[in-house]
Amino acid sequence: MDNFKSKKELKEELERARRYFISQGRRVQKLAPLNENAVAGAKPRKQRLKMFA
Repeated sequence: MDNFKSKKELKEELERARRYFISQGRRVQKLAPLNENAVAGAKPRKQRLKMFA
């Protein structure tokens, strides 16, 4: 396998894979439900950084 692909080649390969995946009638599945409560209780970044200063 060629490890030295340009960004354009990588984007084209990803786009081909995405189109193939969709053409097969498959859907992207979420591995776990999003826990919105954990995000709601998070402190703002600036406040968290102050704790370590």
